[in-house]
Amino acid sequence: MGENLDAIKAAGVIKIGTEGTYAPFTYHDPSGELVVGEKYRPFVAPDLTT
Repeated sequence: MGENLDAIKAAGVIKIGTEGTYAPFTYHDPSGELVVGEKYRPFVAPDLTT
């Protein structure tokens, strides 16, 4: 577990897979691009700050 957290911290990002139909957490912008909203972060990684 610690190894994964170290990798996330080193990368500066965390990637989360979703199929895109859980509004307001994920949505498609006007261009059709999938967007994962900031509202999702507290549920997935509550200890990470922005």
